[in-house]
Amino acid sequence: MAGSSFFILKLFKGKIFMKLVQMLSKSTLNALQVKDIATQLNLPQPIVQILADRGFSSLQEIRQFLYLENMQLYDPFELKNMHAVVHRLKQAKVKGQVVVIYGDYDCDGVCSSALLYNCFVKFGIVAKVHLPSRYKYGYGLKMKSIFELIQMYNPSLIVTCDCGISGVNEVTQIKALGVDVIVTDHHEPGEILPDCPIVNPRQKDCKYPDKNLCGTAIALKIAQALGFDEKLYLDLACIATVGDMVSLIGENRWIVLKGLKILNSKSGNKGLKKLLQVLQLKNINSQDIAFKIVPLINAAGRLDDATIAHTLFTCDDDLQIENIVSKLMEDNQRRKEICTFQYSEAVKMLSNIDLQRRFILLVSDTWEKGLTGILAARLANEFGRPCFVLALDKDRIYKATARSIVGVDMFALLSEAKQTLIEYGGHNQAAGFSILSDNIKKFEQIIDEKLNSLDENMFAKRQYFDLYIEQRQINVDLVKALNLLEPFGMANPRPIFKIVQKKLQVQLLKEKHIKLTDQSGFEVMSFNDCNTIKYSGDNEKELAIQLFLNEFNNRISVTSILVHFNTQQMFIPKNWAQSSLVLSNCFFGHSVNRIQTVNITFEQLQHKEINQYGTLIICNNILNYQKMKDKNFCNEVEHCFMFCGLNNNSKIIVTPIFEQIELGFYQEIVFDSEPLSKSLLGYVQEKTNAKIFICDMPKPYLNLDLSRQAFIECYKVIEDIKNENITKNMRQTNLFELALLAKKYGIEQCQFIMCFRIFQELQIVKTHSNSQFLHFEINKIKAELDNSSIYRNIYTIIAKTDS
Repeated sequence: MAGSSFFILKLFKGKIFMKLVQMLSKSTLNALQVKDIATQLNLPQPIVQILADRGFSSLQEIRQFLYLENMQLYDPFELKNMHAVVHRLKQAKVKGQVVVIYGDYDCDGVCSSALLYNCFVKFGIVAKVHLPSRYKYGYGLKMKSIFELIQMYNPSLIVTCDCGISGVNEVTQIKALGVDVIVTDHHEPGEILPDCPIVNPRQKDCKYPDKNLCGTAIALKIAQALGFDEKLYLDLACIATVGDMVSLIGENRWIVLKGLKILNSKSGNKGLKKLLQVLQLKNINSQDIAFKIVPLINAAGRLDDATIAHTLFTCDDDLQIENIVSKLMEDNQRRKEICTFQYSEAVKMLSNIDLQRRFILLVSDTWEKGLTGILAARLANEFGRPCFVLALDKDRIYKATARSIVGVDMFALLSEAKQTLIEYGGHNQAAGFSILSDNIKKFEQIIDEKLNSLDENMFAKRQYFDLYIEQRQINVDLVKALNLLEPFGMANPRPIFKIVQKKLQVQLLKEKHIKLTDQSGFEVMSFNDCNTIKYSGDNEKELAIQLFLNEFNNRISVTSILVHFNTQQMFIPKNWAQSSLVLSNCFFGHSVNRIQTVNITFEQLQHKEINQYGTLIICNNILNYQKMKDKNFCNEVEHCFMFCGLNNNSKIIVTPIFEQIELGFYQEIVFDSEPLSKSLLGYVQEKTNAKIFICDMPKPYLNLDLSRQAFIECYKVIEDIKNENITKNMRQTNLFELALLAKKYGIEQCQFIMCFRIFQELQIVKTHSNSQFLHFEINKIKAELDNSSIYRNIYTIIAKTDS
């Protein structure tokens, strides 16, 4: 077992190395101390080691974290201005004044406004709630929204929750109208604060011990200060704390743990209980909250009116609650559909922007503003760069959502460009702002300059894991102990373990999932992954996994989920490489006129400057790849075989499937040798404006049989496979899987793929592309091979290479 280490794995000069990264506080525990504490607490040593690596350096600290011994919520009156807030609320109660709760449209805003409303009503205050429409008013205090609520309710006091800290001018105007204001918020305060009582632990002179509360947790503190038992509202505070992605250590850990107990009991908020019932959730954990509950609450504010979600948590009518839950489910389904569409549009847009920069900025006049945060988060994760998504609102102002990466403070970054913004706010990793179209270019220039001043290693592809363990150490007891670290989230992520394997059995499930099994029967699942090839071979493989408990038929077992995969040596089977090469050269119907390329020698390629982004090097010859790899011809490059990720990080890829690559993301495409097919060059040039280089390395050789007899034999095999599929109900998801099956009949993969594609072109074979599986029909028609452009192309290629 490794020592106290938390690693980043990254590619450097084509090879993988491990770099030690210190956690927030360095562990002082040695191996003997870890073993001693594990014995005293009756825990597996890996659990204690992880906690030690995360900064817990004594038995007492570890025991306190795991079991929350003697821990209570902090005194709410340690929050600055809490005495003044309680005094004003009591005054409103005595005088019968109307108090309007002004919230936000996300999960935290909905939960905090519901918590305050339930608390104020129970306290005896005449309370109303106003959640401004995302589309009509946008985030935070807006005077149009304020005038509307004043006209509706004639309040004496407005209490904000989850917003207001940046509303300096708005608070001044509200007070001028004779209405008092209390701001409760948790976002980063600016240099100038609103002139009113503020409850925000992030204020510089606030001495509250925990600075990481979400808006609903602050609302919980107000309920405490008014004399209520926090247990009344812990379920709402728990949901919001996980949903707003604040740190899950300290007081937040206590809130979520206690809240989960309520969520898993028969007590708690009535509307929330109905939501959990419809979702059929049992033994709820933080992951259920993050991925199943929070999206439903957010869906209302993203697409419609967040008030409906707020009402779910404040009403008592069973029929109304049922209708609201049904509406939230519908909104969430519609949200998924729109997100899929916006993502596909974003991918198209990315081909037309400068992807050499250390950030991504997309602008749309039609996107749903409520869903841009989801898009920004997805792109930031896929491209490893901060992402800004701008959508136009009805006032012709762009509303933007920003998501960052580890090490880049988004709020600080926006502060550097504040002169270009109308307003901004947020956190370290997520923020939002408004900007006029005339200022977008200036904003981009400032962001570009600031990010270029950072170390380039911050933007390198990174893969994290907590601890190396041996596969034999993984068992039910370890995972049960691991669950003591719950709730998992910000500052307390679910641990990632690294194990090393060699020979793995690879099985594709339902077209898009993979099951890996070692010789002992240990299984690892890789979801949304169909690249079976990279897991094959006898080479040493590093699997970064997360562990879960699975209960089925009263039997508890361990489920392992793959997070990252690395290998020191790519597995490149010759038959697969040549099959892929044949497939890539089976293009037809693409123009080959006016193809512009630049010739380059291997020596020039070795000395060519390769940037971090935008260069794709294509190897159609395994020997050429080995030569490049051995020479370490570039400093930063990802190495891939057949398939690669969506991003435009510079890559060297062996015999790629071109349809799977977003060629438009690259500024330079380098072929190791002249492609076998000129129509392939035509296809590439259609898909990108990249500069195309042709290196002078040796061409690959195609070992294919073009005789009529070879095609007759392959046709018979296709018939046999069809009959076998019918009788055994076998299913292949792609042509490569079909070719593997053909090999059992004595036909090599590359030969089968070539024949099958030619049969497709001649309509002897018809495939059903709208199915998740590769279904095909055989037409008993006669056709001449010379009528196939693919056949003619391959024939010409082989004739040239033979000569």
